[in-house]
Amino acid sequence: KVTVSVLYWMTRLRLRSANGNAKTPAVVAAIVLVALIVAATWGPESNLKVEAITTRSPTVQHANAQPAIEPADNTQSGGATARSDVVPQATTARVETEAAAAPDESLRSDAAPVGTGSLPAKRPAEPETQQHLRSWNAPYHATRRALREEQEALRAGPLREHTFFTTDCTFHSLWQAMTLEHSWAHVNNVDGGGFMSRIVSGCKNARQPDLARHVIPPRSENIARRRAAAAEGKVACDVTADDGCFGVYFVPTFSNLPSGEFYAPYNRPNGIWYWLNHTDLTEDVFILLDPDMIYLSRLHGSHLVRPGHPAAQYYGYMDFDRLGKYECPLCATPGTFDRRDYAVGPPWMIHITDLRAIMATWVALIPILKAIDNNWIVEMVAYAVACAYHKLPHTLLLRGMVDNVAQQHVWDGYYIAGHTPRGAERQLFETGSQHSERPLPPPGKSILDDDTATTSPPSDDVDPGPKWWHTASEWSDRARLRSANETNERWWEGRPRVERDADETKAPVALLHYCYTWEVGESPPHGAQAAGQQHGRISGRDALGPVIDYFHWSKYRTPTDWPGGKARFAHNFVSCDCPLLQEFHTPWALPKAKGHKANSEWQRTAHFLHLGLPAINEALRAFKRQFCPGRSSSRDERLRTSHPSYWISRHVITDYRRKDNEGDGQQVRSHRTVG
Repeated sequence: KVTVSVLYWMTRLRLRSANGNAKTPAVVAAIVLVALIVAATWGPESNLKVEAITTRSPTVQHANAQPAIEPADNTQSGGATARSDVVPQATTARVETEAAAAPDESLRSDAAPVGTGSLPAKRPAEPETQQHLRSWNAPYHATRRALREEQEALRAGPLREHTFFTTDCTFHSLWQAMTLEHSWAHVNNVDGGGFMSRIVSGCKNARQPDLARHVIPPRSENIARRRAAAAEGKVACDVTADDGCFGVYFVPTFSNLPSGEFYAPYNRPNGIWYWLNHTDLTEDVFILLDPDMIYLSRLHGSHLVRPGHPAAQYYGYMDFDRLGKYECPLCATPGTFDRRDYAVGPPWMIHITDLRAIMATWVALIPILKAIDNNWIVEMVAYAVACAYHKLPHTLLLRGMVDNVAQQHVWDGYYIAGHTPRGAERQLFETGSQHSERPLPPPGKSILDDDTATTSPPSDDVDPGPKWWHTASEWSDRARLRSANETNERWWEGRPRVERDADETKAPVALLHYCYTWEVGESPPHGAQAAGQQHGRISGRDALGPVIDYFHWSKYRTPTDWPGGKARFAHNFVSCDCPLLQEFHTPWALPKAKGHKANSEWQRTAHFLHLGLPAINEALRAFKRQFCPGRSSSRDERLRTSHPSYWISRHVITDYRRKDNEGDGQQVRSHRTVG
């Protein structure tokens, strides 16, 4: 109305000006000025209760502070309805402005926004850093562009899944990333797994080339499969997994909270937000993992994900009473939701629209919740609280991953790959003797490295899996599972349900999560002095022969540049001179612990190590073949860890069976001594 009025009076005054009125320009200027003041005072924008947000403020907004943006009413749309469409106004304006002004990576010079206790705004541009990032990320964009061209040529729709994870710029993160990627490629090379992205933060110029390395097989190895897929009108990534379905993306460093406090996990949501704002992503379901995970089989559950309904692994330690009682400007009203629907952690599976909706809230909540509960997992808690704020309850997965020996529902059913009750491999593993006609691997190779070895399936009518990373998916009765999912679709509708042990959800564990220390054979020492004495005693025994009745492994004691890229060790696990991990396949040699619980926990730990360490070695072996030609000695499996440190064993074990099946069985059949 104001605009129409201004135009009307300007037209009238211009007509008078034609009759010689010399005061017309001054009058016009006065009317326009008054109109602008009226518009600024009474215009619709004045109703937006958005305060100015400064990204460089050293203070953190506490839970009792006045919200910068009023959260929408949690009770209007009901507890089961997702508020993914209710994006805070500041976020909406940011996304729309950037999409219109800079749809291409080359035009974007702003870093990702960082929260200050309210919904974040843009950070100032960092031209030099951004120039480097554009150069480093050119291969990623080229891969994504080739994928889009393939989809357009085949008139195929977008991929269903996009798996991604975040790391920092250290060699400690590099070997974990390569292990995850290598296992992902093997598991998904049977029937495709969408796209995978590694998001790396904080790289400097000198380290970038090293941190971009990977062991994903090249697409040239899958030409036949890619051509077959094209003949069927399918995109190659729907049926295979290679470097045409994978990319490394670099983002700035976001390690400091707005208050200046260092908090490394703050990199994850900020790095993801930067990635979302600077790339063209077309997939529907995004699967967020931790880098310290290993695929055993396909991760089931993405078919349950749709807008408003994410899915994730249930975490017992996230199911705490306070999760449902936080009070802050961006927290859902206590009592309006079931906290168990948000007691989740990786793997997270979420629709792209929901992921974009929660990002600003996730980032903003971290400094708020850090001021309330100062703990390391506040970044995970902030994700849960953000989803509760946006009304996004999760379908809870019980077998998405295994990370400890207390997950009874995982271990009792032997859902871990390679360990069905009647499996020949499990018999050989637990007893150290061969109880079947299954061929053993040749000398110098692990049981799990043999390409010809097969594992007895749980029933006679199921074909055995070809290798260890396929066995779990082969063992699951796919036809029955698929049929059950189709006929019981209503079972999943409405309020999400926890997976049950019934036939319709009898899926194996998908991921090993080695976030803890794993130890068998002795109780953990108490104190630094006891740990040092144990290290000296065990490493001293190694001079006499392989130590097979005790084993310790921790990613934190595997020598690299951890923590924070600053540590200095005599060895670097990623270097060409460092040997591989000595594996553990001798639970038959363990002493009998006091109490049934200790024995069962040791057996479960042994199973975990039996599967995890060969997967890590296989990835590092592929890395050394590619980047360390002629260094065969670095592929010997001799690296051992302990509570305080690590050591290089003198022995390479070539056969993990008992030396004397009728004796006490405390020696392996074959090994060679180095040096």
